[in-house]
Amino acid sequence: MSDSLFEKSCRTVFYAPLFALFFLVSCAGNGQPLTESDPRHADENGDTNNTSYTDNYFDDASTPSTSAGNTTDSPLRESRGERSTGTFGYDGFSFTPPRGDWALVGGNEGAHESGVPYEFYNSSTGRRAVLVEIELPKGEPMRLMDRAQMEMQAFESSGKKATLAETTPEEALGYTGVFFDIAGKRYDTPYEAVGFVTGAGNRVYTLTLSTSDVAPAAGELKNEWNEFFKDFKLFETAKSEGPELSPNHVQSFSSPALGYTWAVKDTLWHHWTGIARQNDDPDLVLSNKAEDVSLFVYGATVESDAITQQDLFKVLLVRLGVDPNNPTLEMHRQKVGDRYAQDFSLTHVVNKFDFYYTGRYFYDDGRGILILSWTQGINKKKYAKVMQHGIEGLAVGEKPATPADAESAKKQAKFNAAIMSQVGILRLLENQPLVALSYFERANRMDPEEPLYLINCGFVYQMKELYGPGISHFESQRELVQKNGKLLSILGEMYEALFDYGRARECAEAALRYTPNNPEYVINLSDALWGLGQRNQSLVVVQRLYDTQPSSRLGVYLAKTYMGLDQYAEAVDILYQVRGRFGMSVDLGTTLMDALMFLGRYEEARAISEETLARDKNDYKIWTTQGKILFYSRNYRDAEKSLTRALALKPDNEDAKSFLSATKAFLGKADNRTLQKPIAPVEERPKDLKKLLSASTRSAGTDGDFPAVVHYSKEMLKAEKGANWVRTDEMLMEILDIRGAAIYREFTFDFLPGFDRIYINALEVYDRNWNLKHKANLSGAYITYATEIGGQNESQTAHFPLQELEPGDFVYMQYSRTNIENKGMIPYTDFVSSKDVPVGKSTFRIYADTSRFVTEEYGPLEKKAIKGGMEWSITDPVIIRKELYMPVYRDFGAGLMLTGKQEWKNVGEDYQNLIKHQFKQAVSVREKAREVRGSKDGDNAVKAIVNFVRTDIRYRDVRFGGHSLIPQTAEVTLKKHRGDCKDMALLLKEMLESVGIKSYLAAIHLTEEGFAQLPTIQQFNHMILYIPAQGKITERWVDATDKTGNDRPVPLDMEGKVALVIDDDHSHVVTTPILEDNQEHQIGIEHRLFIGNDGACEFRDSISLQGKFASVMRNRFFGRDVKEQEKLMEEFLSSGIPDVSIGNIRIENLAEFNKPLSLVVTYASKGYFGQGGSSLKGRFPNVWERSLFKLPKVSKRHHPIRMPHETQFTYKLTVMVPNGKTVKVTGPKKLSRDPDYVSFEKGSDSANGNDIKWTTFALYADPSEYEKIREEWNYLLSETSPMVEVK
Repeated sequence: MSDSLFEKSCRTVFYAPLFALFFLVSCAGNGQPLTESDPRHADENGDTNNTSYTDNYFDDASTPSTSAGNTTDSPLRESRGERSTGTFGYDGFSFTPPRGDWALVGGNEGAHESGVPYEFYNSSTGRRAVLVEIELPKGEPMRLMDRAQMEMQAFESSGKKATLAETTPEEALGYTGVFFDIAGKRYDTPYEAVGFVTGAGNRVYTLTLSTSDVAPAAGELKNEWNEFFKDFKLFETAKSEGPELSPNHVQSFSSPALGYTWAVKDTLWHHWTGIARQNDDPDLVLSNKAEDVSLFVYGATVESDAITQQDLFKVLLVRLGVDPNNPTLEMHRQKVGDRYAQDFSLTHVVNKFDFYYTGRYFYDDGRGILILSWTQGINKKKYAKVMQHGIEGLAVGEKPATPADAESAKKQAKFNAAIMSQVGILRLLENQPLVALSYFERANRMDPEEPLYLINCGFVYQMKELYGPGISHFESQRELVQKNGKLLSILGEMYEALFDYGRARECAEAALRYTPNNPEYVINLSDALWGLGQRNQSLVVVQRLYDTQPSSRLGVYLAKTYMGLDQYAEAVDILYQVRGRFGMSVDLGTTLMDALMFLGRYEEARAISEETLARDKNDYKIWTTQGKILFYSRNYRDAEKSLTRALALKPDNEDAKSFLSATKAFLGKADNRTLQKPIAPVEERPKDLKKLLSASTRSAGTDGDFPAVVHYSKEMLKAEKGANWVRTDEMLMEILDIRGAAIYREFTFDFLPGFDRIYINALEVYDRNWNLKHKANLSGAYITYATEIGGQNESQTAHFPLQELEPGDFVYMQYSRTNIENKGMIPYTDFVSSKDVPVGKSTFRIYADTSRFVTEEYGPLEKKAIKGGMEWSITDPVIIRKELYMPVYRDFGAGLMLTGKQEWKNVGEDYQNLIKHQFKQAVSVREKAREVRGSKDGDNAVKAIVNFVRTDIRYRDVRFGGHSLIPQTAEVTLKKHRGDCKDMALLLKEMLESVGIKSYLAAIHLTEEGFAQLPTIQQFNHMILYIPAQGKITERWVDATDKTGNDRPVPLDMEGKVALVIDDDHSHVVTTPILEDNQEHQIGIEHRLFIGNDGACEFRDSISLQGKFASVMRNRFFGRDVKEQEKLMEEFLSSGIPDVSIGNIRIENLAEFNKPLSLVVTYASKGYFGQGGSSLKGRFPNVWERSLFKLPKVSKRHHPIRMPHETQFTYKLTVMVPNGKTVKVTGPKKLSRDPDYVSFEKGSDSANGNDIKWTTFALYADPSEYEKIREEWNYLLSETSPMVEVK
């Protein structure tokens, strides 16, 4: 057939404008044509012997979770993938997939069933291949063209929009069939699928290769299809059933069913039996020997009031693969004998080949007959007369009577049902969904065995939110629904819309038994579990599929699920993975912006906003979010531009209006005169910047996907006796991508008027050829105040915007800072060699007499004496990343802390002298203290005054440093009801002294332990109060700013820290006490659960805590009344059980700090495991355990893991159900290796519970051990969250 019409790429085409709404899908979802078998391995009761999808995917551990003794291979094993070596096959075919990265992810080897797909996944390319064999009932036609078109429609579901949709009669792999090719966008990411439908005997085969997230070049995917399926073989072929063309000429034909005759004198026509066998629709299919001119007759007889004449014409054209909206279509009315007909012609271009079509359409009283002849454009003249003779040879007679025999009537009904469905699609294209629904419902009644029509009904039910009628219709055809994954999926989505999450879960699970790796079905299951409250399991089912078969759609959905669990850092990690592998999309970008903004990572968020806007500059939501990001990062000028653009796109955008109003209020206050006074740098700038470049640093940046690198960083401090100190920082940065251009478009510098000032010595931008592009100057600089952004402190920020920053640019910056008072001092300096991007060389120099300062050095710094001082440097310091359970930077980084040499008592005495004028002992303060104390004495008097200050004074943040070390007077704080930590501590001190209680101000650091060998108050950032033991008063340390504080003798986060007690010349440093350091860290949890017949659950948790865990819980509940305790507990438990209601809380030993803390909590949920009428099952909600032992999933761990405490844990679960019910509790499979970081001992599992004891060890581990630790912790989490099923 080398000269055949097929091999000249003649395609039957659905053009995108018509097909864009053809997302009414075929029976299969992914890869199932027209009919499906029952779920795999079903017994006579409909139960599956395999462990269900959710049973497996609910397991947190690295191994599948199955019932004890179950050895049947499961969908989880398949989804993880087995290398596709060997040959797969059944009675009608064999297939040997290619080697390499392809893995079998669905379909059992040697245990194939009709309609159950073989699914293959390539982890390196993301390609997915599906091979399906369907065994047809005896006598059922193959209808290959219909099946190919319906397969294309399947790829139009769930948010996809096609821009290409073509079907092609073609020969491939030695067999005749129909190719289809569909491409477009789905959730803003590209997709394409190429497939081939062929058949032999009574079997039909669909072979599909698809890709998502990355658009291949034209023709590339089809070439890959040919390579992947090249070893597919049929055991019997269509050709064995007869020749492709009839041997005899055809000059006449009669159709009793449609009532027409056809006759010509030409002798070139033959019956095209191969096409006729595979496609049952055409009534007459003819071709010449060369197969380069064809003639088809299509016809239908329907009720005249059901379909109009023109609708039937359009439908018949569509069934021929012709677009009725083709702009070249020409029509005119023609009288033929005693009736009128409609003649038409058009040109059809496919793959740069044009095809000429001409035909005639007859209609009378519901009967439509269309005859069409076509050939390639270059043959138009050659065959024009033959084609015209063929069309004129059709003579229409009387309309035949309705078939009387059942078989013919059934066949007619099936065909007419297809016609009805096509009309429904036409109505959808005209935006008449309810009218379309009436046609789909009618088609469903005419052919109740065809899933497509019910699927189309479901689409409209969902579009118009007709969930009740939709569910009723679907349930009335439960037998059909149960046999089709897509129908089950739609039914589940409708149940979910009505908040019946139990039935939604059942439908999703049933759908996944057909195609366990269908991403949309997995997402439906996740949604249902989320609705039930099983939110960690909702996460797990998506995580498992994403881990083995990632895609942009799954990744973004997974990240949103993490965000719903308030795990924003994990969400960001996943979204960066998706971006790196599949590229940016609008959905990904907006999700990532939200997550970064929540975490306060505004510079990254701004960079992502630039990438996202590059995808769609007309999305007002992106502009609004970018404006908010810029506002929060105090870049008001750019924020104004973005918000103005957002409002131009959507003038009623209230969010943008609000932020724009605030932005404009902050602009206009800028006064940059304080930046104009020069400060001479400590050292002159380098003469040749190019010599500072480091090729290895740039490689580290590009290989690690960083937005920029710093080739050179240098900090210098000059502190001469009798002079102001000067500090100069300089760096050379290279911008690597658009993110870097966004992040570093503006440089900001904080300073504290009255204490220090800054000056920009140089801020220059060079292009990649080292041409100077931009030099920052004061004309573009502006200042913002911390009070403008809610901080209410006295610091200011200088902004220096850079113009036209682009990838490949270099930025050189040098700026200096000097103090205003206290000449001759050496300031406290904290030099950190690392940044959050690669650094080539990092250096710190001090020019001062070495006898005048002390240092605390750490890491592999090179130290050497220089003229007039000392230098420390390092090449390629570690990159700083934010990770959970990471040690402090000093444990893995390199740097130093430095301060002038002095005694602690002098530090405290100097501070007290600095603030002595603030001690006033005002009358109003004394009177308020006595009023608050009342008749109380001792500790009760202290508690009363502490609680007054905490509740009456509103906290405001002021930077702890410079002249911000000076508190306002206690009288002012009391009058204004507002103050920072120093103000509130001083007020508390003076109120206590008014009633005869001695106390001392104490400086401390909120997050660092502090350094006793660095005598400077600048190392601290917080002020508390120390109350020594005296009379009836016990010793205590009080943080007056802690609104949620309690009466602990030492605040929980202040234990074991260096504190400077301010007591004139008796000032000294101490380490605050650790209240429970002598106790082991122990946790004991016993769960009792009762599940009622209607799914209502009653929980009773008994918890015993010792050590740090008890400290944390005491800190939450101490000093609160019962209502507050119940509210806190409800907020905590709702993270795992959203509809939780607290029954009772009993807490023992809350004030006994050296006794175990005991809590007994009873609570309820109406439907965590399901609701009445649905199955009752799910993983036990181990909220307590997850809050204590959760390790997040990360793509790569970079820093060491530090867990300072060993923890001993005991757990027990007992589940009870009503009489007549049984419960099964199933834990995970045994860990596949001996653990290294935990030890555990399992008790004897029973049908209604389990118990376990384990210990997590204190450790300091290498980053490479992270996944191993996480695997062991997740296994323990799986043990405490077994599958619970009630029958």
